[in-house]
Formats: sequence, C-alpha cells, structure tokens
Amino acid sequence: MALSADSGYGQSLTDYLSAAIQAGRVNTSKLLWYGKLSDFPYRDHNGMFQAWVGLRDAKFSFDTNWPPLTDLQLDLLFQNETMYLDSRSATLMNVKGKRITGRIPVLSGDGHLEIEAKATGQGSAVRDYMMASPLVDSVGAALTAVQVSGDVKADFQLYIPFSGDDTPSRAWGYAELKENHVEIDAPPMTLEKVSGRVEFDNDVVKATGLSAELLSQPIFLDFQGQNAAKAIR
Repeated sequence: MALSADSGYGQSLTDYLSAAIQAGRVNTSKLLWYGKLSDFPYRDHNGMFQAWVGLRDAKFSFDTNWPPLTDLQLDLLFQNETMYLDSRSATLMNVKGKRITGRIPVLSGDGHLEIEAKATGQGSAVRDYMMASPLVDSVGAALTAVQVSGDVKADFQLYIPFSGDDTPSRAWGYAELKENHVEIDAPPMTLEKVSGRVEFDNDVVKATGLSAELLSQPIFLDFQGQNAAKAIR
C-alpha cells in the first residue's frame, strides 16, 4: 500500500497497520480515490482518498506499549492522511468496551493517537488495565491508592504519542460508582455503598459529594489531589 513513495506516507501507514492489526476478518471494504497520485495526501483539497475496512473478531494494538483490544468489532476509515476508528464491542483485558472511537490526525511522521472510550468492568480490572500500560506510575498508582471493588462504568480518553513525540501519554475521565466498596490508603479508611463520580487526570484523582457509609454511618466525602481525603462532612 505504498500510496506516496516521495512523502513516505505509504510506508509509514503500511508499517503501522502491519503491527496494529494482529488478527481479524474482513467481510466488506470500500475504496474511493479521486485525484492525481502525485498530489496525495491532497492537502490543497485537490483530491480525495478514502478507504473503509470493517474488521470482525479482531485484535488491534494501537501502540505496542498498551494492551491490545481483543474480541473486537472495528470500523477503520482512512481519509487522506487521517485514520479514524469506531468500535461498539471490544475487550480491554478484563474490561468490556461499549463504545470506542479514535483517530490518528496525521499518519505520517511521529504523530499521536486520540481515543475516547466507554467501558464497564470491575474496579480492579480498570486498575489492572492501567497498570499494564505506560500510565502504571500515574493512573495505575492513583487507582491503587483508591481501590474500588464492584462494577463501575468508566468514560475516559487517552492521548498516546508515537515515538519521537515529546508530549507524554495522558489518560483522563471519570468512573461512575453505585454502592461500591472503596479502600483508601491515606488516610486509611474503608467505605461501603459509595455512589457518585470519581474523576481522574493521570495521577490526580478527585471527587465531590460522594455518598457512602463509614463505620455504618452515612457520610458525604470529598477528596482531591494525590489520592488523599481532603474533607469529610
């Protein structure tokens, strides 16, 4: 798929897809190409290249440092020098992805990947996923300090730079709790029937107005910063 030998775009695309798509089957694909090959990737709006591929039962590794997506339904769309992905069913280790969208804005050069995901799973499974990623020392450490048991709904975004990009990886979003069991390391406390939203941005974890029970007494809990309880009222 050497689309433009002069720009190197075709080779970088081929190399990326060869590493990213590790398994799967394709029943349908579509291709639209209008314009001179020499003008690709048509930054002057003088042409259009689109390729759509529907993958099923796929395994997709968007970066070698992150756990791959498995049991995957994935639609890939290449439009000029941008790649879009859209999935409504995936497994992230032991976390079930309900909707995953993303894009690589520029496939040539170093670039980066942007992901938005909605998922459900055990709180420990979300932590284990982050512990297996480059965010082990940030989000992984934060979710170890604030350990959530039971089912949670998570909505999060990832920014994953490729080699050569000086911008660090970032994960941010929130988890919705509904009567969960939560263990907090510092100060040490065990909370029952915790409900509300916990937000995170790499190693910064915060929540406002969580309802819970502490020693069988109802409380409202705020915490912010380095996983430390800031106030109980």
